[in-house]
Amino acid sequence: PWTPPPPREDGFDWIQLTSDEWLKGEIVSLYEENLEFDSDKLGVLTLDWDDIKQLRSGHPQSIGLTGRREISGRIRMNDGKLIVVTDQGSHTFERREAVTIVPAGRGEGGVWKAKITLGLNARTGNTEQLDFNLMASARRLTARNRLLLDYIGSLTRTNQVETTNNHRLTGQFDVFSSGKRFWRPFFGEYYRDPFQNISDRITIGAGLGYHIIDTGKTSWDVFGGPAYQYTRFDSVENNGTSSRGSAALILSTDYDTELNKRMDFIAGYRLQLTNRSSGGYSHHAITTLETELTDALDFDISLVWDRIQYPTATSDGSLPESDDYKLIVGLGLDL
Repeated sequence: PWTPPPPREDGFDWIQLTSDEWLKGEIVSLYEENLEFDSDKLGVLTLDWDDIKQLRSGHPQSIGLTGRREISGRIRMNDGKLIVVTDQGSHTFERREAVTIVPAGRGEGGVWKAKITLGLNARTGNTEQLDFNLMASARRLTARNRLLLDYIGSLTRTNQVETTNNHRLTGQFDVFSSGKRFWRPFFGEYYRDPFQNISDRITIGAGLGYHIIDTGKTSWDVFGGPAYQYTRFDSVENNGTSSRGSAALILSTDYDTELNKRMDFIAGYRLQLTNRSSGGYSHHAITTLETELTDALDFDISLVWDRIQYPTATSDGSLPESDDYKLIVGLGLDL
């Protein structure tokens, strides 16, 4: 069969699909095995990295590689090899080593991704009930560091009475060193759940982490470090202390893998160890099965488990349950 010649050097980026079609335009980013490409005629396309047969960049790109290495230059990719042409010469890598690609001028800004997942359940008749769940996340990833922001909140009203109202906001900033180690100079969390007798709980810490697995399809990190936890209770018994501060130890792990082209499995677990008066140990675990419906819309099922070892009694002497479970089913919008 006739094979067209490769495109000329014309200042544009070119990609060839596994179907042998060529597209002309501009590379927007490569992130989590998805290449965003701005085609002159077709607009911004989101393409599976495995569907790209060849890639030729007309301008320098910043490429983040496994092991948190970074290199900048023009790209030539073919036959599973990624060739980066720099002023010092050509460097060849396996294509599977590419974690991120962004135009070189935007390299320090990194790749930003955000997602909002909304779950809503309404019931009427003998029981009037409204369940509202919101999950949101923002990610900034470069070859040198990453910023992660996450929020999860739930609100339930049954017969006009509030029965659930909790919120958790976390943020962390990671700086990658050589190899698989990383340094987390900041970790912070705000948590509120009046039904757990927690009006406000603030945790701030830092520590060290390690990439057990770090590929384009699967990532698995572990982290540990010291922290400080401050808790203000919603109410306390007579002569009780309305707030407490304590040193803490944070241990966590995060796992994310691509099951197939449309389905991902995500799991996270964090353990906070404090003294008994501050609750003893508490943990937050969440697993999510994420199914892609369209390029921008996902169907998500999440199971959340929160536990406090020693809850603090309220002013009437009642003791909150140690465990809370949530099943969240919702639609997620990728931004």
